[in-house]
Amino acid sequence: MNRKTPLIVYLLRKTSLSLHEIKALKLAQLREIHDEVVFQENSERYETLTNVAHILAAIANTVPRKERKGFTVKDFLKAKPPRRLGEKAEIDTGEEIKELAKRFGIKLPTKEIRELEE
Repeated sequence: MNRKTPLIVYLLRKTSLSLHEIKALKLAQLREIHDEVVFQENSERYETLTNVAHILAAIANTVPRKERKGFTVKDFLKAKPPRRLGEKAEIDTGEEIKELAKRFGIKLPTKEIRELEE
């Protein structure tokens, strides 16, 4: 199997490009189109997850609770928005790990906490 074959099949399935048009592209162009198609699919998936999280937050907020804090989308959506290849990633400060540990009652070792903060 040619190393371009999986890319060609994927682009045939996901785009309106013809086999002739795809074969005329260079490998770098194929990869660029592939990366953009994958980014667009991930963006659509993230949008769907965000909509579901909104619905879940709305439903959860209809249940009476003693504490007044309402649920937000962030309570149900832990995924980060997709980004294109080459874009800078958010710097992970370790806050997410600390929050999860606190939520589940896990005590993190102090050495690892210091490494997260550095």
